[in-house]
Amino acid sequence: MNIRFYNARVLTMVDGQELFTGEVWVSDNKIAYVGDAIYELRIREYILSTGYQDVNKLHKYAVKFTSGENQAKIIDYLIKENLITEEEISYFKRGRNSGHSKNRRSISVISYKKATGFEAMIGYLYLENKK
Repeated sequence: MNIRFYNARVLTMVDGQELFTGEVWVSDNKIAYVGDAIYELRIREYILSTGYQDVNKLHKYAVKFTSGENQAKIIDYLIKENLITEEEISYFKRGRNSGHSKNRRSISVISYKKATGFEAMIGYLYLENKK
C-alpha cells in the first residue's frame, strides 16, 4: 500500500535544486525509514538538551528510547492509553503490516513489526507536517 504526497520533501530537494515536482508515491517501508531518522534526530535533540556531555552516555541514553523493543513498548502504551488518534493508529498498522520482517536475534518478530509501525507513524506525521 502506498500513500501519495504532493511535492514530497524527501524527494524534491537536493543541494537546493528541485528534482521533481508533482505526485510522488512512497512505500510504507520507505516512510518507516524516514520516521526512523526523524525519531532518532528528535531523541538526540532531547538528550543533548538535558546537558549530558559524555558521548558514550549520550548513546546509552538514546538506545533506551530508540531500540526496537522500546519502540514496541511505546506504541503499545500510546494505544492502550488512547494517546494517539485513529488516523495515527492506521498509519502504525500500515507500517506494521507492510510485509517485511527480518529475522533479528535481538528482537522478536512481533516487536520488530510494532517498531516498524511506530516508525511509519512518525514518518507519516513528519511528511504530512503534523506535530
